[in-house]
Amino acid sequence: MRSPLQISPITILDTTIDLNWYLEVLFRHVRMILGMAGICLVLMLFIAFLIMPQYTAFSQILLDPRKQNLLGPEAITSELILDSSSIDGQIALIKSRSLLTRVVDDEKLALELGFGAEPSPSLLSQLRSRMPWEDSSDSDLSTQNALTDEQQKSARGTLRAVRVLQRQISVTRVGRSNVLEIRYTSSDRQKAAQIANALANAYITDQLESRYQAARRVSEWLADRIARLGNELRASEAEVARFRSENKLVGAVTGTLGEQQLSELNAKLVTARAESAEKKAKYDQAQRIIAEGGNLQSVPDVIRSVVISALRSKQAEISQREADLVAKYGERHPAVVNVRAERQDNDRQIRAEVSRIITNLQNDYDVAKTREVSLEQSLGVGGQGGANNDVAMRLRELERTLNTNKTLYESFLSRAKISDEQANLEVRQVRIIATAIVPSAPSYPSKVLFASLGLILGLVGGVGSAFLIETVRRGFSTPQEVEQVLGLPALASVPALTEKDLRIDGSLKTPLSYLVSKPLSRFGEEIRTLRAGIQMSDVDHPPKVIQVTSVVPGEGKTTIAMSIAQSAGTNFPRVLLIDCDLRRPAITKMFGLTKRPGLVDLLIGSIPLESAVFQAPGSSFFIIGAGSSTQNPPDLLSSERMDGLLKQLRSTFDYIVIDSPPLGPVIDAAVLTKFVDKVVFVSRWNDTPRDIIARGVAQLQSEKKVSGIVLNLVDTKLSGRYGGYYHTKYYGKYYKS
Repeated sequence: MRSPLQISPITILDTTIDLNWYLEVLFRHVRMILGMAGICLVLMLFIAFLIMPQYTAFSQILLDPRKQNLLGPEAITSELILDSSSIDGQIALIKSRSLLTRVVDDEKLALELGFGAEPSPSLLSQLRSRMPWEDSSDSDLSTQNALTDEQQKSARGTLRAVRVLQRQISVTRVGRSNVLEIRYTSSDRQKAAQIANALANAYITDQLESRYQAARRVSEWLADRIARLGNELRASEAEVARFRSENKLVGAVTGTLGEQQLSELNAKLVTARAESAEKKAKYDQAQRIIAEGGNLQSVPDVIRSVVISALRSKQAEISQREADLVAKYGERHPAVVNVRAERQDNDRQIRAEVSRIITNLQNDYDVAKTREVSLEQSLGVGGQGGANNDVAMRLRELERTLNTNKTLYESFLSRAKISDEQANLEVRQVRIIATAIVPSAPSYPSKVLFASLGLILGLVGGVGSAFLIETVRRGFSTPQEVEQVLGLPALASVPALTEKDLRIDGSLKTPLSYLVSKPLSRFGEEIRTLRAGIQMSDVDHPPKVIQVTSVVPGEGKTTIAMSIAQSAGTNFPRVLLIDCDLRRPAITKMFGLTKRPGLVDLLIGSIPLESAVFQAPGSSFFIIGAGSSTQNPPDLLSSERMDGLLKQLRSTFDYIVIDSPPLGPVIDAAVLTKFVDKVVFVSRWNDTPRDIIARGVAQLQSEKKVSGIVLNLVDTKLSGRYGGYYHTKYYGKYYKS
């Protein structure tokens, strides 16, 4: 029977993970795990109550990226541009010493204890003040002879308060938004909200002042620049007026009449040259087609001719009529002859029209070329008449200078007026969207967090300790462990009998008497299970001579041997129990056979077999005690007489149980193995080291006679933690104890 919580093993990469084993480990040590979790939980809560609570207040500032340029595009102070780097810069500005100094001054923190007020001097503070890396800024202030003692004290207090603020403030960006969150942590909840709001207000004020100062600086620079440009403009106007007066020039600033005529001739010449080039290109194309023997009808002007288009349409119509008449009347019919004559006349008209178009192209080119030459000659004559070009050029130069100075002056004058207005205009690009309120609960320490951490640490430590205990545990606790480690079956798990169990009707019984009195108890059932396991170890040849041994003393092998003999007596009429522990004959002493002949006497041949066999009082089996003492038990137990004695006993008795010494201390049990059918190892439950049992079993594995392992003295109260197989839930109500 398995535990009620059954989980099939999971195979991952050829490695079997038995989840049941992990669950059983946790179940076995659940009290320890919960105890460690409870201890850690209480400890962390105790620490949380000891720590001074800290309160965090926060305010939020919105950096508005929208341009609020109320003065139009001519505003010259910079706008707030938001990206990751600029937002990081604003965060650094809020945490800067200059801004924090403003907060210290506004809130008068330099005089408050815990901020800037000097604490009472102590030995430790005096030693730290002498360190070269401590309070270097304060030492620098003290070296300034220009400051009085009171000023130095105030400056040091301000610096200390600034350092406190730098440690206790936190400025972060809220997600990916343009909102900055200013957090301040203090042990005073009122002070936390006060300083968080003061930081936000100081930042807003700093932004307004920086914009105001920038606008004022720009305005002052523009005023100085306008004054210089005004002087340059007046000088340019005077120079133009003087030059016109000296040269007696009257007219628009666009120039003299001669200049206008020259300009018009130049424009006409450019147009004539372009037209001449176009006509020449058309004419040259037609000449090239003629020279190459091509079709003149591909000339663009020919293609665009309306007359040619009409003649071609007519030609197509005539060709269609000719084809119809030839098909109807034949080649020599008069109607066919007439239509062919009409077609030839149409072709002649097309050739004549093409020739006329080519001639027109040549004429157009000649006319354009003649006009071009004429304009060139006229321009030459006009150029000779421009003797006053130098005067005109100088006038234009002076007028350009005047126009440039005038434009600059007007532009700067306009910007100066805008700058004056912008310096007096409050345009908010940052604003407070959440003011800090007095926190109602401390932000640190979080008792829930501490409790959760303590619970997690306790559970992790408890689970780790549980698996560590299982790893270093010495003995076998479950049949599965026996099978996995030794490769042998666990024949039975015999419970330990307490004094309460052995007390029957007011008298204290021995385990053998208990088995006789309560054969249906759990103890009796496990002994029957053991016998069945021995028989099933070799179904074809049921074992008759059974050796019971252990690896170390104190495993309860003698009790198991007697119990097997008693249980076998219910099925076999003649069962024999032999005490082969010649060094410490426990069975011999228990049945009062110390002074009677026994196994040693039989082996030395001093008595017959009948003299050494006794009926166990109150039991259903016979006993051969150890007999006389001997100095060499291994030699007697491995002798041929021992072999002959067992053969004789096989023919006399139905079932033989041999109680042999432990295998670890002496070799007596090992020499007996060759005479028996099966060997049963007895191991104390959850106590005998596994490696010792493995070494003991390895000594007998060559004979293949080891039937299995008996887990003895099982604690029924603790065994339930090692799986449902042992749980008293399944046995306590079923068996009568």
